[in-house]
Amino acid sequence: MAFATPADLEARLGRSLTADEAARAAAVLDDVSAAIQSYTGQRFIRGVYHLRARVRRGAVRLSQRPVHDVTAVTDRFGTPVAYSWDGLDRVFIDTTCRPGAPIQVVDITYDAGPDQPPADIVGVACNVALRALGADPLDSGVVSESIDGYSYRLGVIGSAGSYGVLPDEARVLDRYRRPYGTIRVGV
Repeated sequence: MAFATPADLEARLGRSLTADEAARAAAVLDDVSAAIQSYTGQRFIRGVYHLRARVRRGAVRLSQRPVHDVTAVTDRFGTPVAYSWDGLDRVFIDTTCRPGAPIQVVDITYDAGPDQPPADIVGVACNVALRALGADPLDSGVVSESIDGYSYRLGVIGSAGSYGVLPDEARVLDRYRRPYGTIRVGV
């Protein structure tokens, strides 16, 4: 699912998309959204998520945010496990609720994600998509180069890649990056 629409692009561009831009817009927005999702580890859509994670100090931090509800916690064999949820992003596991070895890995099912992608994510998606729409995908990133007096200049594509993020955009996306130490399993 794309985090922005062609109408969002037009609002930021200040004009209607040309026929060529409109033909490529949906695919470019899907690609940009996939790149943002890959970078942040967040899906930015509300849904039911499944997480397999190692219990560390009796707790597991949930990767998708915001968390609305935790519906099930089981050990890796599917046996229900006693837990409590802090109402934010941590699930506390009773690791000694069974005789034998303590529980080390759990599967958690939870409802999480925003109802709509955040405005700053939509803005970054539009910025990256507009750069990609404005560049011929076959063009090189090098805008100019000379030998005498040495001059080398890169365009936007060369500095960030057609679906890459610039430093200011990366700072926005960094606020949403998933915490390390978790493993996501199929959703």
